[in-house]
Amino acid sequence: MKKVLSGVWVVGLATLMTTACAFDHQTSVLVPTSADAVNNTPPAVSGGGNSPGAGTTSTPSLVGTYVSASAAPTLPDPKTCGNFQYQIASQTPSSISGTFTGQCGGGLTISGSASGTLNGTAVTLTATGTASMPGIPNCPFTLTGNGTVEDNGNTLRMPFSGETCLGPVSGTEVMRRPQPAVVSTISEPTPVSPGVNQHLSGVRTTFVVANASHSGPVGPLVYTFEVATDEGFANKFGIWNVPEQPNQTSLALPQDFSYASVYYWHVRAFDGATTGPWSRTLALATGNPPAPGPPSGDPTFGCSTANKEKLVECIHDHVNPARTVEGAFEVTKRVATVNRDDVETSLEVHRIPGRCTVQLGPVALTLSWVRTRPDTVATGRLMIIEWEGHIGRPGSTGGPGAVPLRETVLRADATRVDDWQWRSDEVAGYAYDSNELAAHCVDSLAYALQDRAR
Repeated sequence: MKKVLSGVWVVGLATLMTTACAFDHQTSVLVPTSADAVNNTPPAVSGGGNSPGAGTTSTPSLVGTYVSASAAPTLPDPKTCGNFQYQIASQTPSSISGTFTGQCGGGLTISGSASGTLNGTAVTLTATGTASMPGIPNCPFTLTGNGTVEDNGNTLRMPFSGETCLGPVSGTEVMRRPQPAVVSTISEPTPVSPGVNQHLSGVRTTFVVANASHSGPVGPLVYTFEVATDEGFANKFGIWNVPEQPNQTSLALPQDFSYASVYYWHVRAFDGATTGPWSRTLALATGNPPAPGPPSGDPTFGCSTANKEKLVECIHDHVNPARTVEGAFEVTKRVATVNRDDVETSLEVHRIPGRCTVQLGPVALTLSWVRTRPDTVATGRLMIIEWEGHIGRPGSTGGPGAVPLRETVLRADATRVDDWQWRSDEVAGYAYDSNELAAHCVDSLAYALQDRAR
């Protein structure tokens, strides 16, 4: 039986055995242990020691499993040991005890018990146990050492020496108690503006959220603003990423909403590795489109010309540059204002979406846009009716005594707004662009007024 080294090392060795001789691995199994290696104790930590008269440093809890910090996957020969694991099962203010295991090259395994004494952050361990290996009988061994407790009790640094049936061993092992992985978390941001079910005054807004809280190792945060036309976010209006700003993060909406619409929005934060949850979803609404303004103080818009065709074209370019249906209504109103022959003849214009009525004294003209499909303008029909008498307010087809004189039904014939033409399915060759249609409507009013005057 080999000579037993210091009793205190047993506890440290148990830890070493558990983690393997691979911690800061400096083990020699061939060279006899020197007196310094066995007897020299690491300097006491400042304030260490629980002895009377010394500054007291309390020992943290060491209960748990410690393993070699540098476990070796393979060991070169039976005289090399490592992969120690030391499980401390109990602890008092001055002692610890538990079990240990380890591995040596060639299949030698060691296991046993370890106990030791505590003095602040100084620890003296003694480990005893049995070594076994295929082909040879089991043999006892003893290891001792004086070490230190580090990292608030999560690390044991243990110089050790001792003997097994294969000869003397010595070295220094660093064993660590595994710590649970630190989990990074990012909470949800808190919406600030727009508020719950807020009605916007226009078609733009600025979204603002209070920044998300977070814990653990989190990198620079980026906030994803997501806006959709449905609460399930299947129909997305837009997605924007904004780097975190101090305290609150905001996004100025870079594109217009549609009028008279409802939108939903939410926000979440991420750092590239961790993504937080979505904030609560809020809804907002936009108002109706603004009503058209009154006619200009100069109804000719600066288009000074006696040529009626040129006048219509000039006004059209100011009022209806996109040549749309609504623009055609507006052109008709403006040109009728300019071209009425009798300044005493009263002119009234009434508009609702899809319909324009121009009452010029005793005659009138209505333009009504009827869509045959809700998703496109191009499949609709434009109905133009000339009247004798007074037309009722929008919502009625005519007033008392109003008699329709002529009716024209046109369809839009174009694939692009720039090529828009109005054609008749009944009269061959009847085709106007919206400029020509405005002039035609003016002429129709003028003719109806002349006929009424005869």
